[in-house]
Amino acid sequence: MTAKCNNRTELAKQLNLWIEEKLDPTYDEVIRANLDSPENLQDEFGGDITFGTAGLRAIMGPGTNRINNFTIRRATQGLANYIHKNKSVTKPVVAIGYDSRHHSKEFAEETARVLAGNDIDVLISPELCPTPLVSFATRHKKCIASVMITASHNPKEYNGYKVFWSDGAQVVPPQDKGVIDEVNKITSVEDIHAVESVNHPRIRPFPKEIKEAYTKAISKLAHFPDVNRKEGKKLKICYTACNGAGITMIPDALKAWGFTNLNLVEEQCTPDGDFPTFEKPNPELVPALRIGIEQLEQNHSDILLASDPDSDRVSITVNHKGAARPLTGDETMTLCLYYLLSVLKERNQIPRNGGCITTIVSTRAFAPIADHFGIESFDVLTGFKYIGEMMTKWENESGGKTFIFGGEESIGYLNGTHVRDKDAVSMSCLLAEMALYYKLKGMTLVDQLNAIYAEFGTFYDAKDLIASDKGQKFLIDEMSKIRQNPPTTINDRKVIVMEDYLTREGQNRLTKAKWDLTLPKTNLLIFKIEGDINILIRPSGTEPEIKIYFQLKSEPTDQIETARHTLKQEVESLKEAVRKTLFKNV
Repeated sequence: MTAKCNNRTELAKQLNLWIEEKLDPTYDEVIRANLDSPENLQDEFGGDITFGTAGLRAIMGPGTNRINNFTIRRATQGLANYIHKNKSVTKPVVAIGYDSRHHSKEFAEETARVLAGNDIDVLISPELCPTPLVSFATRHKKCIASVMITASHNPKEYNGYKVFWSDGAQVVPPQDKGVIDEVNKITSVEDIHAVESVNHPRIRPFPKEIKEAYTKAISKLAHFPDVNRKEGKKLKICYTACNGAGITMIPDALKAWGFTNLNLVEEQCTPDGDFPTFEKPNPELVPALRIGIEQLEQNHSDILLASDPDSDRVSITVNHKGAARPLTGDETMTLCLYYLLSVLKERNQIPRNGGCITTIVSTRAFAPIADHFGIESFDVLTGFKYIGEMMTKWENESGGKTFIFGGEESIGYLNGTHVRDKDAVSMSCLLAEMALYYKLKGMTLVDQLNAIYAEFGTFYDAKDLIASDKGQKFLIDEMSKIRQNPPTTINDRKVIVMEDYLTREGQNRLTKAKWDLTLPKTNLLIFKIEGDINILIRPSGTEPEIKIYFQLKSEPTDQIETARHTLKQEVESLKEAVRKTLFKNV
């Protein structure tokens, strides 16, 4: 069933086989309508969906290259086979959660049925739940692995299958390759084993105590619990769940911390896989915050919190001088890191061997702030799974570092070791505490951000996307052309060095500058150009896009807004130059 179709006849056979083997009857009518013109389903059946960042993510629909019951079952059989190769676990258990997307519960149940059919016990959430709760359940119940059915912030047509390993972090080498290899061995529906129903002895719901234990764990993360309970009502909060799973836990968590003055964005707090008020339910994007910002300004709230559909990422918008000011992920993690370290310093509680982790594409403000407080910071590859991987390494090392904070530019953060993934639930509480802390000092979070920049210099981080309907391979080929003929200038600024993390070549083509190769090989180019500017380029792991990151910095000044405006203008000019210089054929 998984052979690639190279011609019309092979494709027609695949369509008929899909119907005959009842791989997913949901789509039989669509397939029958195209039997005379099978090329209409070339993309759906012309290849196999592949594992990307810790699992699958694609449009839902018929075919081996889409998310559907068959591809979910196939992925799960591969996971089950890999689990059974781990001889150290005699009675494996897997936790399963799902978000509000269409078919998420159905896919979760299909996953459970296949695992049970392979003699693996299952704990499945009885309702939609945030991703961090699944990560927590993995660790709390000592599961060998877990699965979260979600496509994160993608449009409504998408769904996905995210795999976590026993430490509660998304799978990384060698687990990810091991699972992929097993999935690729599944060539027939006969290779897949499943029980008839979720009403099977091996399939049980999450015990109630999992959520209770999680709530208790994050309550310990409050730095000023008494102040929060006494003064928390002074902070007026708007919250939107983006029609996702966050509504099941975030409002209750905020109230438990003392933040009871909470206003829900009602039309976005009912779970709904259609995401009716969003083009894309991504709270990192300002258009997705439009309704929440309107409510923030009308209600004169202090902050707007917005979690994505699976509630692992959260954004914050600040009411600053009567106007909404959305903070970027880079700005938010800058505030969080400074807040956490300054509070620990006030109490003389900064751990001697403390460490903070961020990704290589995130703000350069991270390192100098950590260094200022005597804490070592670490860069990892893009993706929170690498932050989780380093946390586990520290945990298992004798004398390993004490984790304080981890963050990535795409509004994903973690404070605490209760999970190994981004956590919008606990971070919503921390963001509220931080906003209250500065409000009681007569400041907004924007005021505090400006104070940080006045001390360390103004950091300006921005992104751009290069998309093409020619597909991801075309874009990756364009990156290869850049490697073969790197520019010597970008926007009339000299390229000081090009760092190529894939070929490990190129660093000496333009100059004799040297750079440290401390990260694993990955398809990433970094151009360091005159003016203390970094431009980072990498392909997306889930969509046909090239992601470009701009990292700029100015010297410390009291004129923060002027500095930001100058840097913003520079970024806009750089974006145009990069498109014209490096991607003129796209």
